[in-house]
Amino acid sequence: MAAGSREAVLAQVGRRKGWASGHGVAGRGRRSPAAIAPPTVPHAPHAPWFVDVAINSTAHAGIIVDGVHVADEMVALALRARPVADRTFRVSGAMPAIGGPERFSLYGAEIRVQEGQLVNLEGSLAGAHVTIAESLARLIGVIGLAPEAALRMAVTIPAELIGQPALARPEGRPADEALVLGDGWHATGHLGEIAADTAPSAAGR
Repeated sequence: MAAGSREAVLAQVGRRKGWASGHGVAGRGRRSPAAIAPPTVPHAPHAPWFVDVAINSTAHAGIIVDGVHVADEMVALALRARPVADRTFRVSGAMPAIGGPERFSLYGAEIRVQEGQLVNLEGSLAGAHVTIAESLARLIGVIGLAPEAALRMAVTIPAELIGQPALARPEGRPADEALVLGDGWHATGHLGEIAADTAPSAAGR
């Protein structure tokens, strides 16, 4: 695991119980031990879970900010509980329904969008239906995180975690990769669209 961390090979292994296993992973150089999400099976009273270990550790941990996988109040609590700042990053987990069809197949099962959520035929939650920009707006407007901290969660921390800090800087990046944020921190388009709209036409030159 330590070797994988050095190579920035990062795996999300959340939703697993066990203080011993979780604490060991967080303490052996693992940079990203868990995705913060509710446990999926019951556990003994007072027994720490992998998620508990991740929150209390100084390692990086990812969290889906969509108001569905993790309640907004719990996102806020998890962020306040981290012993070191800037160790939590926003996870998308977005499926093909973002910008694509509202129904698709995943491992042979039909997944569809229902009331803004991805569900299977039984109606159970089957994936995330949220963009980076939507999560950013939620972190700021609903959870109450400072814009600077929310932007670090969405852009800076993930880029640093994979060893590519330049990805968090706008210098030299294509205009089509720069989102334009409007009122409420919602994405209204990208910089390339604005540049195209404001560029003088050939006839006007």
